[in-house]
Amino acid sequence: MAPQLLRNKLYFSATIILSLIALVAVIPVSYDTLTTDEKCPMMGVVPACYVVMIGYFLIALSCVFRKYLLFYIGWIPVFLLAAIGSVAEVFGVDVCPKTEGGIPMCYFSLGFALLIAATFYGWKKTNHSEAAFEG
Repeated sequence: MAPQLLRNKLYFSATIILSLIALVAVIPVSYDTLTTDEKCPMMGVVPACYVVMIGYFLIALSCVFRKYLLFYIGWIPVFLLAAIGSVAEVFGVDVCPKTEGGIPMCYFSLGFALLIAATFYGWKKTNHSEAAFEG
């Protein structure tokens, strides 16, 4: 297998695996928001964790359907919510749900969003079959 093709497959695999791990991690938080008093911050009438969950789902779908636009539609809200939440937490504003150890989950979401962006960029850059990617 050519090195370029191998790198492409590695970036693709990393992008989809990271997005699925993040999706699996956010599902319990979303479920708790639905069923308990543990609440995510609200964006109007929608809890932010629902937006994040849908974002990670769209990122995974972008890999399956090979649509760049779908990736950006999912990634941008995830990144912005994680970045804004992380900055707020650093300045002492309690906005993000916490782990059992008290760590704001938006820190993890920001880390995943940045890792996913890096692997997606590598995947996009090593993909020479642009006809397979539209949008």
